[in-house]
Amino acid sequence: TGNAVAILTANSDFEWQNQAFETLYQTTSHSFLDFASSAEELEIITNSILNKHSVNYETQRLIQNQNKWVQCMLTPIVIDNQIFKIIVIESDIENQKQAELQIRKQRDEIQLQANEIEKQRDVAIEQRNEIENKKNAVETTIKELQATQKKLIESEKMASLGNLVAGISHEINTPVGIGIAATTSLLSRTTDLLELFSSRKMKQSDLDNYLTTTKSATQLIQSNLKRTGELVKSFKRVSVDEMTDSMRIFNVREYFGEIFTSLDAKIKENEISIHIDCPEDIAIYSYPGAFAQIISNMTINSIVHGFKLKENGQITVTVRIIDNRFFMIFADNGCGMPQDVVQKVFNPFFTTNMQAGTGLGMNIVYNIVNQKLQGEIICESEIDNGASFKIDIPLINSPE
Repeated sequence: TGNAVAILTANSDFEWQNQAFETLYQTTSHSFLDFASSAEELEIITNSILNKHSVNYETQRLIQNQNKWVQCMLTPIVIDNQIFKIIVIESDIENQKQAELQIRKQRDEIQLQANEIEKQRDVAIEQRNEIENKKNAVETTIKELQATQKKLIESEKMASLGNLVAGISHEINTPVGIGIAATTSLLSRTTDLLELFSSRKMKQSDLDNYLTTTKSATQLIQSNLKRTGELVKSFKRVSVDEMTDSMRIFNVREYFGEIFTSLDAKIKENEISIHIDCPEDIAIYSYPGAFAQIISNMTINSIVHGFKLKENGQITVTVRIIDNRFFMIFADNGCGMPQDVVQKVFNPFFTTNMQAGTGLGMNIVYNIVNQKLQGEIICESEIDNGASFKIDIPLINSPE
């Protein structure tokens, strides 16, 4: 990990630091308590250790002669109600803080513009004898304000997505830190047992204790590795901005088949049939990774929402090329949606099932289609009559 990581003793003394920690602070200290930049932070650290609870907080530290914002996660590792180790993971969030300040500043500027427009409209109403002369200017200014507000809304949507991705990335550090602590403990116990074995002092009770410890440590490592894998998988789904796949020519029918094959476990588990209506000779020059995320997200959306109360569902993907434009319809025969849900389906964090998702899946699809592929997507649905998503994307010719 690129984050600063340290392992402390139960008394908060430093036991181990990674390279990122040493590079970030370029100094050494006996106790982590010395890193507290304020009495408030010192109290947070002390309470975390006393209560044996993890804590996640933001603070400013003096780094390379500059005050910078960092996010700190303090995680006590408790065994038999006693602190065994303390994991410290710190992330540099200075850029995020500056971005938040910039967005807040832009929002204030927009609000000031809105207030100014309202004043101009009031003046226009009061001065009725001049309303015809000012009408065009006021209408033009209102249109500019609406366009600016729309841009701000889109900017805030992407900022929220960026914060979620950063949060998921930070969450990965917790199971990784626990895994590091568990492997360190396992290595220590193995070394002790090896010394007893080499000196022929090993007893059966030593071996029994070692096996018990090993089993617990490996279970801890396995569970945290599994958690890490789940977080990484979620991160890949959410991180649209970090998509780095390149453009290439690919056969649409074959590639869509490969995507559904990767989702085969979920498709079979929910007894869903897939039908791809696409001519076999359609090949396009575009981003295959973008289409993989579109198909995956919409399939999961159908499984979680469309087929939650219906068995033996069907998903149909229809593809055609007309006038150098790519047209695709993704349709299911699920339970459908009321019109108020259809209007919000692409909004970030909107979901009708909070227990099954974050509400970002279809917003990510919307952003990929509109921003990355420069196309359009619309949703049509009725209650008990399934849902369909129509996508229209302009194609570009291969440079070859």
